[in-house]
Formats: sequence, structure tokens, C-alpha cells
Amino acid sequence: MKATFEILAIVALTYFVTLNGLYLLFTVMMFVALGWKYRGHRVTQGEVVYLALEGRAGFDDRAEAFRAQYLVPDREGEPAPTVPAFKLCGASLDLIKDHHKLIADIRTQSIAPRVVVIDTLNRSLVGSESSDEDMAAYIKAAYAIEEAFGCLVVVIHHCGVNDNRPRGHTSQTGAAEVQIAVRKEADGVVTATVEISQ
Repeated sequence: MKATFEILAIVALTYFVTLNGLYLLFTVMMFVALGWKYRGHRVTQGEVVYLALEGRAGFDDRAEAFRAQYLVPDREGEPAPTVPAFKLCGASLDLIKDHHKLIADIRTQSIAPRVVVIDTLNRSLVGSESSDEDMAAYIKAAYAIEEAFGCLVVVIHHCGVNDNRPRGHTSQTGAAEVQIAVRKEADGVVTATVEISQ
């Protein structure tokens, strides 16, 4: 069975993903929070706010896998490093109605995030993904977060029956500054392909 997701963001990443792809996103966000080089590329450290609105239970497994692979003590007996710049929230959200409160809450609890991840569009939208009015309001709310913090906003979204495009209204892709497809191939290799970059 192929699980497919899409990451839209205002850098609207289209994410066609299996759970391995979600682990890839989680890993990249942890590297941002830690300021570690990722696959030889320099990373600017910054706070990450991750809104886990769907599949929250799976985060414990992702965090444990990351911890086991990357957060090992330098010497035996020392505590493993922590990641204070990664903020995980599992509360429910109607982004259109709640984005002003979300911005205020982030300002209260954070310094200034470099990335806000909304996982998923479906769980943060009270309305229809196919409605031009609902999606225009959703995109406007996501832009408000981007403008408030000068940060990247990543929205994970499910694909439809046709797994080569985002599910719902085409305004999602039109608003994308970046769209990335992440697929797990038959041989188990997870690949990320930049499809749109403006």
C-alpha cells in the first residue's frame, strides 16, 4: 500500500510521501533546529514549530529513531544532546479562523521560528480543499504566518487518487514557491524531487 501525502507550503512543498518521507521531513527539521550540516550542506540554525495535527502518535517513533541515530552522547555516561529549538504542538487547529491566535501563541512561547510545519492541511482546514474561497482564505492565513515571522511555512497535504498532483483546488500549487515530491520507490529508496521552485 502506498501512502501518499503532499507538502504544500507557502513555500508550498508538494509532498507525495510514505511514512519514510515524513521521517525525512522530520529529520531535516531537526537539523534546522540543531543547526547541523545536512548531507554536506550548511544549515542556518533556527527554531522549528511543528504542528502535528495528524498522526501525533507516530512522532514518538520518529523522535526515538532520530535520537538513536543522531543524538548519542560524545562520551559514555554523558547525557545525549537535546533539541530545545524544536517545538512540537498537537492541538487542533482551524488555520483560517485561528491563525491570528496561533501567531500570538508562537510569539509568546518562541523566539522567532525559521520554519512552521502544519501537518496536515486537511486537519487544519474547516472547509473544502476543492473550494476556491476556502483555499484562498487558507493560503492567506498561511501567508500571514510567513509574514509575521519571516519564516518558511510548510503544509503537509494528502494527494488524491491521482498521486502526481495535489488533491483539491489548483490554487494550492499556484501559491507554491517550492513544490517537492517525495516518493518511496519499489526498491525502498526515498527520493525527493523539486517540481516547482520560484
